[in-house]
Amino acid sequence: MNALYSLYDALLSIDVPADKAKAVVSAMEQEMSSVLATKSDLQNTQLLLRQELTVVRDSLKQEIATVRDSLKQEIAAVRDSLKQEIAAVRDSLKQEITAVRDLLKQEIDGNRVHLEQKLDLLRSSMTIRLGSMLFVGMGMLFAALKLT
Repeated sequence: MNALYSLYDALLSIDVPADKAKAVVSAMEQEMSSVLATKSDLQNTQLLLRQELTVVRDSLKQEIATVRDSLKQEIAAVRDSLKQEIAAVRDSLKQEITAVRDLLKQEIDGNRVHLEQKLDLLRSSMTIRLGSMLFVGMGMLFAALKLT
Protein backbone atom coordinates (compact mmCIF):
# COMPACT_ATOMS: atom_id res chain seq x y z
CA MET A 1 0.00 0.00 0.00
CA ASN A 2 2.86 2.36 0.69
CA ALA A 3 3.88 2.05 -2.95
CA LEU A 4 0.43 3.26 -4.04
CA TYR A 5 0.62 6.33 -1.79
CA SER A 6 4.10 7.08 -3.11
CA LEU A 7 2.82 6.75 -6.68
CA TYR A 8 -0.10 9.09 -5.91
CA ASP A 9 2.25 11.66 -4.40
CA ALA A 10 4.62 11.37 -7.36
CA LEU A 11 1.78 11.94 -9.83
CA LEU A 12 0.61 15.02 -7.93
CA SER A 13 4.16 16.39 -7.82
CA ILE A 14 4.38 16.35 -11.63
CA ASP A 15 1.13 18.30 -11.89
CA VAL A 16 -1.27 15.43 -12.71
CA PRO A 17 -4.77 16.40 -11.59
CA ALA A 18 -5.80 14.72 -8.33
CA ASP A 19 -8.78 12.85 -9.84
CA LYS A 20 -6.59 11.41 -12.63
CA ALA A 21 -3.85 10.46 -10.17
CA LYS A 22 -6.51 8.78 -8.02
CA ALA A 23 -7.82 6.86 -11.10
CA VAL A 24 -4.29 5.65 -11.96
CA VAL A 25 -3.66 4.50 -8.40
CA SER A 26 -7.10 2.81 -8.28
CA ALA A 27 -6.49 1.02 -11.58
CA MET A 28 -3.10 -0.11 -10.41
CA GLU A 29 -4.49 -1.34 -7.07
CA GLN A 30 -7.23 -3.27 -8.87
CA GLU A 31 -4.70 -4.76 -11.29
CA MET A 32 -2.38 -5.73 -8.44
CA SER A 33 -5.16 -7.39 -6.45
CA SER A 34 -6.64 -9.29 -9.42
CA VAL A 35 -3.52 -10.24 -11.42
CA LEU A 36 -0.51 -10.28 -9.13
CA ALA A 37 -0.16 -12.97 -6.47
CA THR A 38 0.83 -12.33 -2.92
CA LYS A 39 3.28 -14.40 -0.92
CA SER A 40 0.44 -16.09 0.95
CA ASP A 41 -1.28 -16.86 -2.41
CA LEU A 42 1.90 -18.54 -3.60
CA GLN A 43 2.28 -20.48 -0.35
CA ASN A 44 -1.34 -21.67 -0.57
CA THR A 45 -0.83 -22.66 -4.20
CA GLN A 46 2.38 -24.47 -3.27
CA LEU A 47 0.57 -26.35 -0.52
CA LEU A 48 -2.25 -27.32 -2.90
CA LEU A 49 0.26 -28.48 -5.51
CA ARG A 50 2.07 -30.61 -2.94
CA GLN A 51 -1.20 -32.18 -1.89
CA GLU A 52 -2.13 -32.89 -5.51
CA LEU A 53 1.31 -34.35 -6.20
CA THR A 54 0.98 -36.59 -3.14
CA VAL A 55 -2.40 -37.82 -4.39
CA VAL A 56 -1.01 -38.40 -7.89
CA ARG A 57 2.07 -40.18 -6.48
CA ASP A 58 -0.10 -42.46 -4.32
CA SER A 59 -2.39 -43.14 -7.26
CA LEU A 60 0.59 -44.00 -9.47
CA LYS A 61 2.01 -46.29 -6.78
CA GLN A 62 -1.30 -48.16 -6.62
CA GLU A 63 -1.53 -48.37 -10.39
CA ILE A 64 2.06 -49.63 -10.66
CA ALA A 65 1.36 -52.24 -7.97
CA THR A 66 -1.77 -53.35 -9.83
CA VAL A 67 0.10 -53.60 -13.14
CA ARG A 68 2.97 -55.47 -11.44
CA ASP A 69 0.54 -57.99 -9.91
CA SER A 70 -1.23 -58.38 -13.23
CA LEU A 71 2.08 -58.97 -15.03
CA LYS A 72 3.13 -61.52 -12.41
CA GLN A 73 -0.11 -63.43 -12.99
CA GLU A 74 0.31 -63.29 -16.76
CA ILE A 75 3.93 -64.44 -16.54
CA ALA A 76 2.91 -67.33 -14.27
CA ALA A 77 0.14 -68.31 -16.71
CA VAL A 78 2.53 -68.19 -19.67
CA ARG A 79 5.14 -70.19 -17.75
CA ASP A 80 2.56 -72.87 -16.87
CA SER A 81 1.34 -72.97 -20.44
CA LEU A 82 4.90 -73.33 -21.75
CA LYS A 83 5.61 -76.11 -19.25
CA GLN A 84 2.56 -78.01 -20.50
CA GLU A 85 3.53 -77.47 -24.14
CA ILE A 86 7.11 -78.59 -23.47
CA ALA A 87 5.86 -81.69 -21.67
CA ALA A 88 3.54 -82.50 -24.58
CA VAL A 89 6.36 -82.03 -27.11
CA ARG A 90 8.71 -84.14 -24.97
CA ASP A 91 6.15 -86.97 -24.79
CA SER A 92 5.52 -86.74 -28.52
CA LEU A 93 9.25 -86.87 -29.26
CA LYS A 94 9.69 -89.87 -26.93
CA GLN A 95 6.94 -91.69 -28.81
CA GLU A 96 8.48 -90.83 -32.18
CA ILE A 97 11.96 -91.90 -31.04
CA THR A 98 10.55 -95.18 -29.72
CA ALA A 99 8.73 -95.79 -32.99
CA VAL A 100 11.86 -95.04 -35.06
CA ARG A 101 14.01 -97.24 -32.77
CA ASP A 102 11.55 -100.13 -33.14
CA LEU A 103 11.44 -99.67 -36.91
CA LEU A 104 15.25 -99.63 -37.11
CA LYS A 105 15.45 -102.77 -34.95
CA GLN A 106 13.04 -104.55 -37.29
CA GLU A 107 14.99 -103.40 -40.33
CA ILE A 108 18.32 -104.45 -38.80
CA ASP A 109 16.88 -107.84 -37.82
CA GLY A 110 15.53 -108.28 -41.36
CA ASN A 111 18.90 -107.39 -42.84
CA ARG A 112 20.66 -109.78 -40.45
CA VAL A 113 18.38 -112.67 -41.47
CA HIS A 114 18.88 -111.82 -45.15
CA LEU A 115 22.67 -111.65 -44.66
CA GLU A 116 22.73 -114.98 -42.80
CA GLN A 117 20.76 -116.59 -45.66
CA LYS A 118 23.21 -115.21 -48.22
CA LEU A 119 26.20 -116.39 -46.15
CA ASP A 120 24.66 -119.87 -45.88
CA LEU A 121 24.14 -119.92 -49.64
CA LEU A 122 27.72 -118.76 -50.21
CA ARG A 123 29.04 -121.41 -47.79
CA SER A 124 27.09 -124.11 -49.63
CA SER A 125 28.28 -122.84 -53.00
CA MET A 126 31.92 -122.78 -51.86
CA THR A 127 31.62 -126.25 -50.36
CA ILE A 128 30.25 -127.59 -53.66
CA ARG A 129 33.00 -125.87 -55.67
CA LEU A 130 35.74 -127.08 -53.35
CA GLY A 131 34.34 -130.59 -53.47
CA SER A 132 34.13 -130.44 -57.26
CA MET A 133 37.71 -129.19 -57.53
CA LEU A 134 38.87 -131.89 -55.13
CA PHE A 135 37.02 -134.54 -57.13
CA VAL A 136 38.48 -133.32 -60.44
CA GLY A 137 41.97 -133.01 -58.93
CA MET A 138 41.81 -136.53 -57.52
CA GLY A 139 40.51 -137.85 -60.81
CA MET A 140 43.42 -136.18 -62.62
CA LEU A 141 45.88 -137.60 -60.07
CA PHE A 142 44.55 -141.14 -60.54
CA ALA A 143 44.55 -140.74 -64.29
CA ALA A 144 48.13 -139.51 -64.19
CA LEU A 145 49.11 -142.42 -61.95
CA LYS A 146 47.50 -144.88 -64.33
CA LEU A 147 49.41 -143.44 -67.25
CA THR A 148 52.68 -143.82 -65.59
